[in-house]
Order: sequence, then structure tokens, then C-alpha cells
Amino acid sequence: MQYRAEIDGLRGLAVVPVILFHGGFKGFDGGFVGVDVFFVISGYLITSIIFAEMNEGKFSLVNFYERRARRILPALFFVILLCVIPAYFFMLPDELENFGQSTIASILMSNNLLLAITSGYWGIDNDFKPLLHTWSLAVEEQYYLLFPLLLMLTWRWGKRWIFITLFLVFTLSLALAHWGSANQPIYTFFLLPTRAWEILLGAFCAFYFERKRAVQIPKALNEALGLIGLALIIWAIFAFDKNTPFPSLYALVPTAGTFLIILCAQQGTVVCRILSNKLIVGTGLVSYSAYLIHQPVFAFARLISTEPPGTVLLLCLIGLTFSAAYMSWKYVERPFRRGTHISSRSFIGCMVLAASISLASGLLYHTKKGFSESFYGETRYGESGIWQGYVDSAFTLKKDNFENGKELKILVIGNSYARDFVNILREGFDLKNIDIAYRDEEGTYDCNVHTGHSPYNALIMSADVIVFGSGHFTPGCIEKNIKWSKQNNIKVFYSGDKRLGYNLNHIKWKRLFLPKDDTRVIYSKDAVFGNNSGRQTYDRIPSNHFISLMDLISKNGLIRITDDAGRLLSIDRTHLTEPGAVFVGKLFHDDDNPLSSIARAYE
Repeated sequence: MQYRAEIDGLRGLAVVPVILFHGGFKGFDGGFVGVDVFFVISGYLITSIIFAEMNEGKFSLVNFYERRARRILPALFFVILLCVIPAYFFMLPDELENFGQSTIASILMSNNLLLAITSGYWGIDNDFKPLLHTWSLAVEEQYYLLFPLLLMLTWRWGKRWIFITLFLVFTLSLALAHWGSANQPIYTFFLLPTRAWEILLGAFCAFYFERKRAVQIPKALNEALGLIGLALIIWAIFAFDKNTPFPSLYALVPTAGTFLIILCAQQGTVVCRILSNKLIVGTGLVSYSAYLIHQPVFAFARLISTEPPGTVLLLCLIGLTFSAAYMSWKYVERPFRRGTHISSRSFIGCMVLAASISLASGLLYHTKKGFSESFYGETRYGESGIWQGYVDSAFTLKKDNFENGKELKILVIGNSYARDFVNILREGFDLKNIDIAYRDEEGTYDCNVHTGHSPYNALIMSADVIVFGSGHFTPGCIEKNIKWSKQNNIKVFYSGDKRLGYNLNHIKWKRLFLPKDDTRVIYSKDAVFGNNSGRQTYDRIPSNHFISLMDLISKNGLIRITDDAGRLLSIDRTHLTEPGAVFVGKLFHDDDNPLSSIARAYE
């Protein structure tokens, strides 16, 4: 296959916005489309190579898989091994356990499956996952495990019927992706069935060049289509953001742009000259290593820090990324890719050794749960007292009626923040004369209370106190709820979300490397608290109806993140652990706020 410098330039064009996107640079909110560009390029190159070898009757499945392994594994295993040791020093148990799982999944080319299962509301923040990005490698390798087998089985049909078959798969995959982006967005984003169409789009380029003699595109049209393709990619980078459904039909914008460039950016065209620039081509040559290295560099910088890295630091990290990428390309990628430098036997031996060390480390971190027992210590609820199980223990108070004989009846309504508040009440007060009920159904949220439309209206009307707990309240219903509560002699309060700093992992390295300091009581720097819409809503709530848990744990612009014994108040920076609920519960009990005053009177 003839070398095309513009394809390496296209790789360079793809990797830079991905890095800027993961760096959090404003204006590059759609930089994630660089991955989609990679998918199309990969589909084109691999299909072209397979076609060339099959046409000559020289295709070997073993040789194909060895070439893919030589291309993918050395740099990947090298980066994973570089992450294993710092992960232990800079990650809290939950992140470390997840890293162990990601290490195993990345070695087995299935990190996309792991991310599809573990992402979501309770998932670890992606910014702190060093191996987050290996999901795309998993998608490609799963595809190329199956694709050559399909071609071998259908080769005797002829390319026309192979194309028809692949086009049907392409159509089904794209339709599933568009449906899934709205109905199952996480699974749709990470899994092969909804990503295959992007790689197949590149494969169709290979079909075109097989038939190029029969289908000629005029030079002027080549120029125009190539420029359109480049414009589509650039537009997607700057116009898309995290709210863009993906990989839905929107993904056709960058992938169709890549398709047009591969087909039409031939020698002599403007786009070809742009993408053949030495700097862009050089970036493309090291793009694979740069892609592998950038996420761990960003992730560990964030894990170490107590606040978001600034622009200057991020630019330095990008410089470090490309410097390391060049070294990886020169001393890892190139030597292993060439069979003349490293024999198949030596290659297999090196990869088995690297994989064994990585898998052993991953299994250790996973089976030890990130060494959680030694770090967190004992809680009366066991491991569930540390994480989601404790927050959700409030579900035991999900009921339709209050208990008879209790003097004060408190109804807490809302999401996981409301369950946090339930646990604060349970830990902070003697409940002998106080009954707490919790509801999380949509029908009981703020607007349905004053209208009487809630399916649990009887529970609402029998409450003495109602507390709404959420990260966001409906602005138009706040004043109406307060007016309704006064008319019905029911006290109404609002409790918002919590943000215990930007990052809590710094407690790990402080305790490891600063043993002479007292690291029991630790504060985090105040980070951006909540979202703007949530803050604006909170400001509309009268102070005597708003319960600010942040005020209880904040001091001089710093946020308390441990109790007096050094146990973390939160693991995910927003929901309370059992020690956290005990600590905040005591502060809330003793605080001079209207709800605490009411509750203390019934103890």
C-alpha cells in the first residue's frame, strides 16, 4: 500500500483536539471527535492492507494479528507499566481498585465493556482515570478480531456482495447508535455494535480505491469535497460538546469529513498540502503514543493536586506528553513494529512478561479493593459504611405512613442528597420521639407538594416538617411551597448538594510522604461549588428555609474533608460516608438553625 503523508497529517489533526479536550481547554468541547476520526482512518488502512493481501492470495490471519499486536501492544503495555506504581501512591482505595480493574480490562482489550458497566451516577470521575482512553483501542481490536474472519468467509462471494453485506451492517449499526444515544447513552458510547459503522465508513474508502479506475472524480470536485471534509471536522471540534448525542447521526459530521478527506485529498489538492505539512505529519507519526500518554499525565496531575490544574501547567503537561510520545515512538513503537529488529519469539516473550506484571498488579489492586481496609479502617456498617451502600441505607425509611406515637414527623424528599440528609438526621439526633420518612419518587418532588398532586399526599399532609434535598430545585415552586407550608402549619426546608473540594486523593500522598505532620484533620481548597443554575436557585430560597451543610464544614474558604480521627467525610466529594454523616450530624445537631432547634426539642 502506497504511503500517504496526508493520512498521518489527518492523525495529527485528530489527536491534538482530543488532548485539548481531555485537558479541559475551553473552545475544544467537541475535541472528542478526534477518536471518531481515528476510527475511520483505521478502517480505511486495515481494510486496504487486507484487500491487497487477499487479492494476491497472501493473506494470513496469524500474520495479521501479529502485525496488529506489534502496532498496539508495546506502547500500550509500556504506558500501563508506567502507571502501576504511581497509582498506589496517589490513588484512594476506590480509584485504585478501579485502576486495577481498568488495567486488567485494558490488557484483555475490553476496557470499553468495563466503562459501560461502571460509568454513571456513582462512577468515578473520568478526569481521575489514567486508563480511561483505552476503551477506543478495545473497540478497534474487537472489530479486527471479527472483521478479517468475515472477509475470509465471504471472499468467494465477490467484493460487490461483501460491500452489500457490510453496508447492511453499517446501516444497522448507525441506526442502533442513533437510537441508543438517546435511550442507552453510556452503552452506546462505549460498545462495538454502535461504533462499528464508523470503522466501516473507513472500510468503504478502501472499496472505492479498489474501483477507482471505474469511478473518477474530477480534480475540481476533489478540491471542493476535500475542503468540505476538513471544514466538517473542524466545525465538529468547536461546535459539539458533552450535550451532543453521540455517536448518533451527529457523529456523521466528523466521520463524513474524514471519509471525504481520505477519498478526495489527493496529491496536489489544498487539503493534501495542508495535511502534508511536516509539523502536522510529525504529530501524526507520534499520535498513537501521544494518545496513550496524555490521559495518564493529566489524570495523575489531577490526582496529586488540590485544585484544578491551571492553563500554564496544562500546557507544560502537553509539552511533556509530546516529548514522551516521541521517545515512545522512537524506542518502543518502531523497534517492536519491525519484525527485522525484534523476532516474533522475542516479541511474544516481552509482551507476555509485560502483560503478566500488569495483570498481577491489576489483580492485586482489585482483590484488595485498593487496600481499603487498611486505609478506611473499621465502620459499624462495614464496607457499605464507606460508599454507596451507606447512602442508600436511607431507603429503609421509604414508607407510605408515619409511625403512630411519634411526636415529630419529618418527611425528606429528593435524590441521593436527600438520602444523605436522612443519614445526617439519623446519626445526629435521638429519634426516640422523632419519625423520619423518605420518598424519592418523581411524584413527590417540590412542585407536586403544594398542588396536592403527589401520589403520597396523605404522607405529606401528615408531616410536621418537609425537607427537600437535591442539587437543583424548581425556581417557580419555592415561593409557592413556602406559602403553602404556612397555610398548612408545616415547616418546609431545602438542603442542597455538597462539594468537598476538587480532589480528595491528595490525602493519600500526604499521609505517605508527610508522616511527621498531623494529617488527621485535613481541609481542601474551596472549589467551584455546584453548577450555576443550582447556585442561582439556592439564592432564591429564604435563609430561614435553606440548610447549608457546606457552611457547617467550611472555614476561611477551606472545606473540611476528614473527621477528628482522620476518616474521610466523603469518598466522591459529594456524598457522605458513615463517619461523615456522624461528624456532620453532630455539627448539624448543635447548629443554631430552625430545623435543628425543632428536632432538639423532641429529643
